[in-house]
Amino acid sequence: MINSDELKLINDRLDKLEFQIELLKQRSPVNDYILESNLTKKEFHEILDVMDKYRALIDSGKEANKYSFETEILNIVKSIDANYQFCIHLVQSFKKKFSKRFILINKKFIL
Repeated sequence: MINSDELKLINDRLDKLEFQIELLKQRSPVNDYILESNLTKKEFHEILDVMDKYRALIDSGKEANKYSFETEILNIVKSIDANYQFCIHLVQSFKKKFSKRFILINKKFIL
């Protein structure tokens, strides 16, 4: 008989596999990088929220701090032992997919 902890583990693994299949079906630089980094759907959605937050800051002309951005992203992806290089590659992959939308983030934070 499977106990509740084992069932949760199985469900988590199934969710992750389903998310990875979604990423493979919709190939893009962002999806490839998320897949390569072995992130979860929850982590990916949290990253999207941070990207939207900083995009809104930039659009409104407010100060956007590179270190705050990196800290927020790295707090999301603690499970993969990422560093600022992860943030650079992440922003670059977003730039490839949404060049107009994320170019300001890339120039302001990374390059």
